[in-house]
Amino acid sequence: MQLKIHIGSFSAAMVAAVFTLGGGCATRPLPEPAAAAVKPEDNAINIGKRFTLQSKILNETRPYWIYLPASYHQKVYAPKKYPVLYLLDGNAHFQSASGVVQFMSESINANIQIPELIIVAIPNIRRTHDLTPTHTTRGYGGKEEPNFSTSGGGESFLRFIAEELIPHIEAEYRTQPYRVLVGHSFGGLFAMNALLHRPPIFQAHITIDPSLWWDDQILLRRLKEMVQKSNDFRGPVYISIANNPPGKDFDPKIGEQASRDFLDILKTNSSPSFRTALQYFDAEDHGSVPLLSLYHGLLFNFDGYKPPAPATEDLALLNAHFAKVSGRLGFEIRAPEEFVNTMGWGKLNWNHETNSAIEWLKANVSNYPDSPNAYASLAEAYEIKGEKSLAMQNYQKSLELKPENRDAARQLRRLRPFPESPGGPLSDGVYRVINQRTGKALEVAGASKADRAVVDQMRWTNGLHQQWIFKNVGDGYYQVTAAHSGKALDVNALSTRNGARVIQWTTNGGPNQIWQPVPSGDGTYRLLNDQSGLALQVANSARTNGAWMEQWQWEAQAQQKWRLYPISSPAK
Repeated sequence: MQLKIHIGSFSAAMVAAVFTLGGGCATRPLPEPAAAAVKPEDNAINIGKRFTLQSKILNETRPYWIYLPASYHQKVYAPKKYPVLYLLDGNAHFQSASGVVQFMSESINANIQIPELIIVAIPNIRRTHDLTPTHTTRGYGGKEEPNFSTSGGGESFLRFIAEELIPHIEAEYRTQPYRVLVGHSFGGLFAMNALLHRPPIFQAHITIDPSLWWDDQILLRRLKEMVQKSNDFRGPVYISIANNPPGKDFDPKIGEQASRDFLDILKTNSSPSFRTALQYFDAEDHGSVPLLSLYHGLLFNFDGYKPPAPATEDLALLNAHFAKVSGRLGFEIRAPEEFVNTMGWGKLNWNHETNSAIEWLKANVSNYPDSPNAYASLAEAYEIKGEKSLAMQNYQKSLELKPENRDAARQLRRLRPFPESPGGPLSDGVYRVINQRTGKALEVAGASKADRAVVDQMRWTNGLHQQWIFKNVGDGYYQVTAAHSGKALDVNALSTRNGARVIQWTTNGGPNQIWQPVPSGDGTYRLLNDQSGLALQVANSARTNGAWMEQWQWEAQAQQKWRLYPISSPAK
């Protein structure tokens, strides 16, 4: 869908209108897109997904949108848990908020200002009703506003978030016990109302040009009463104010002063565990202030998260830094595995500081004992140092944590004295290899002895070019060579992609020439390439003589299954 953006002057009258009619945004909810299936585009760039949740509290189906950090589904490092940012007016701010969070957290340009976050965006259905804490028809400056006739549903909406949405999110995703609520305008009003609730629902609040003028500044009056009884605020509270131009029947100082008065009361109740900040944006108005406010609000919220330069070179300082950040935020944050791994790798390969690299990589193993990558990286460092036994121990641990870690398996086979662990379903010897789908034999086309010769299928003729020598290289992996040429069954150009051609090539022991026969349970085998993990198959499921071979992800199809018949000795 293409959006047309019309740019014009943002007049004082327009500012007054958005304040009066909706606390910063239109009060009429934007229509939700139809739930019809949309055909995905191969070149689409997706930043999130839409879901719905049936609410018993609200008696309606509520949409929510999810942004997950890029690391959430990665397979290299140990799975981790993430703080969650709950974003009000989600349909208006989801794209921009996702971009801000990604830029600040995902090491773009070595930038780690905040931890990676999950974003739960909550689109509007009945904005004025859902985001206002009380019912009133008095608008900005006390003027009657018929559009506010549905106001006052904020308490029920907060119950929905606290009792239904949050438990659902925390059951579905790997989350830390740390929630940030972000709201703009009426959303900021809602966020400050949530701040006053006990027990606390959120650990941090970012409120952007909030509509604290609402209902004759009802939240300011409640706050004054609350602090007379107790002072149990925790976590950071950030409030931003925009420079809104005055207009007819609109005095922006009313809303601005309400925010300043609210923060002043909070400030008098500051403690080591409760921080507040107010930021005025002279160059932004009510409509443009959310983007910069979110950025600076997150900086304030996670102040001190980014390691200082000395800590990036000193492991003790780095650990101390994140211990301090953990204490401040109230949940454990460890030095990021990716960052420590990169530092260790640099010390190992660029600076040739092997002992220092080992200390950094050992820290990763200690912090992330379930990470196959942490053990494999440490194993490599030990191998470079010449400590073969420790290298093997760590490669073995990596393989135990991730049995499909083909690189760790290769390194173990290389380091371990053969035949300590030959394993495997086949005895060394000569085999004819017959495809289950076609009944035709695997062969080197034209009995060629040249490198890059095509491997195809053909009617069995008992020729040497149709006979294959399997030699166990350990742990159930085999070097497979053509009997007539002595050259290896090879995936072209070390490719790991589906559809890469399979050829013959001079034997060099590379992982693209090593194959793992895995019994399929029906008398056939799949032949998986050690480099890619993909299966040998007849291209396009062809039944014809001369159809070439390729690799493809295993799908348990007949063209991927092979019968292996031993031959006592190669034909003459």
